Amino acid sequence: MVISKLSSEFPMSDLGPLSFFLGIVTSRSKSGLFLSQYAFAQEILARADMVSCNPYSKPADTRTKLTVDGEPVPDPTLYRSLVGALQYLTFTRPDIAYAVQQVCLFMHDPRLPHLNALKRILRYLKGTLSHGLHIKASVVDRLVAYSDADWAGCPNTRRSTSGFCVYLGDNLVSWSSKRQHVVSRSSAEAEYRGIANVVAETAWLRNLLLELCCPLSRATVVFCDNVSAMYLASNPVQHQRTKHVEIDLHFVRERVAIGHVRVLHVPSAYQYADIFTKGLPTSLFFNEEHILFKRLDLSSMDDGCASWLSWISFPAIRANLNMYIEYHPGRYLTILIVRSCDDEISPKQYLYIVINTCNPNHGFPHILTGTISIHKTYAAISPDSSKSQSIGDLTVSNLVPWNELSGKVVMVTGASSGIGREFCLDLAKADCKIVAAARRVDRLVSLCDEINGANNVVATAVELDVAKGPAIETSMKKAWDAFGRIDCLINNAGVRGNVMNPLELSEKEWDNTMGTNLTGTWLVSKYVCKRMHDANIRGSVINISSSVAVGRVYQPGVLAYASSKSGVITLTKVMAMELGMYNIRVNSINPGLFKSEITEGLLKNPGLYTYGRKTIPLKIPDTPGTTDPALTSLVRYLIDDSSEYINGNTFIVDAGHTLPGVPIFSSI
Repeated sequence: MVISKLSSEFPMSDLGPLSFFLGIVTSRSKSGLFLSQYAFAQEILARADMVSCNPYSKPADTRTKLTVDGEPVPDPTLYRSLVGALQYLTFTRPDIAYAVQQVCLFMHDPRLPHLNALKRILRYLKGTLSHGLHIKASVVDRLVAYSDADWAGCPNTRRSTSGFCVYLGDNLVSWSSKRQHVVSRSSAEAEYRGIANVVAETAWLRNLLLELCCPLSRATVVFCDNVSAMYLASNPVQHQRTKHVEIDLHFVRERVAIGHVRVLHVPSAYQYADIFTKGLPTSLFFNEEHILFKRLDLSSMDDGCASWLSWISFPAIRANLNMYIEYHPGRYLTILIVRSCDDEISPKQYLYIVINTCNPNHGFPHILTGTISIHKTYAAISPDSSKSQSIGDLTVSNLVPWNELSGKVVMVTGASSGIGREFCLDLAKADCKIVAAARRVDRLVSLCDEINGANNVVATAVELDVAKGPAIETSMKKAWDAFGRIDCLINNAGVRGNVMNPLELSEKEWDNTMGTNLTGTWLVSKYVCKRMHDANIRGSVINISSSVAVGRVYQPGVLAYASSKSGVITLTKVMAMELGMYNIRVNSINPGLFKSEITEGLLKNPGLYTYGRKTIPLKIPDTPGTTDPALTSLVRYLIDDSSEYINGNTFIVDAGHTLPGVPIFSSI
């Protein structure tokens, strides 16, 4: 029908079904169209005299980035010819887009390292000649995009690399890997410039579809993994710090305001544009390469569901719930399972969010909650099952934890007892690697033995006395060398000191308390953050202060302790301001009375117990005191990349003990 109409308007010949066009082979099957440049890739290998080369597993090196240094290549013309050919090959090979973009940067003056990078791409092509682009029929007509940026990734110019991929329904239709034209002064700025690029691309695609008589009724969803950039896209207030990117700001906000675009947060684990901004390790690269063509079916959600999914992955809920979130897409229903991280709870608590993905009129998901047994109706979707099981048209597999802490290296001082020990145990459950530091090495060894599996060492003990300044640097070197990096430092080591009034407090007692709680926190932070800075690690420092330091409810006999912990709060704010330029975040947690082996005996004192019950408004715990999950879940959040916009803050976790009205409340 289409051909006959075109023939009536233009002189044309019908050559039959499309099979070859401009070097692209088109294969048609029941599963859809497959676009391949197999012959062209072989021609490129022949031109480079690499037909018999050994294949490589990935196209880009993850360890080093290309610079302007090196010896000139013997044949610059051949280099430029091969790179130009690879650019055309990216039409059906998005998996090589980043690597090709990198070698394109040096077309004007190619050097030997650039030629080696080019040969690496060709060796990768040798092993993946059969790869191509699969286009299939889709019942969904929504545009969904993913945007990412590698901030200051260029070693020579410190410009950032933007990358995006756009899906129309289930099909990848557009992608890009490009170095930004100007230097960005923060990761949020780099991410936002990337969002502006993909919004411009989706605007063009929407207009193209409109001209093809396929208008889109729903907004384009743009997913990014930077919370700050997401806020900027929706916040109409012009900030002083963002005036230099105001054109991009106004462009994106205008598209958001008219309802053509929605910018939502996506966890880094599901950031499919990552492959276009940096070289990835082999395991991650194959996952990203595969996921480009088979991804989570977020595009099938209506606006309400997509918004709800963004909210449930949003940091605020993570700070308050020690939960796993599992996403199970299906053809007719999508199920999100929210469950407790504590597998010892029996019977287990589950929250099921059932999303209708067929009917766009059903905006928000149905929420079912309750205590169930794994032997009842929903037994087939028990999170404890490691195998995929089917319920009608719904397949359950690939269980994913809510946090993205796996592999992060966390150092905890004062880890031999109390909440320091609890932090280590909890973070080990989140697949973190633990550097446990304290004076009592025997307790640390016992803790690490408890964490480590038979063949998987994920925790190591380091002797550290934060009150002994000269020895701290040596201990820090051992801590760093244990795993080759530290992503987060938790300054938990501290002493309360003897309880006495100011007239009886000795100078030695004062110096010991100050040296441990304040000076020790500074010195440990200094040596760890210097290494974070040198290794270009976007780190997090969490200083454990105390609710006694916030200045509302002072207790007698704690002059040195309260003064040192108040100093920790000020130290946190100043460090946050000065280290922020290096992307090192510093925050403090101020616990109230918490349950530990130290306070266990104190809470048995009838007077202290009565004091706690009267001065703590929140009566959820039977015994006064901060519960462990309230602290550990907050620590997880501050380590997680989703908290990257949280810096210089003081978090009070005390069930309302330090509220201004507590003295009046306690007298009622």
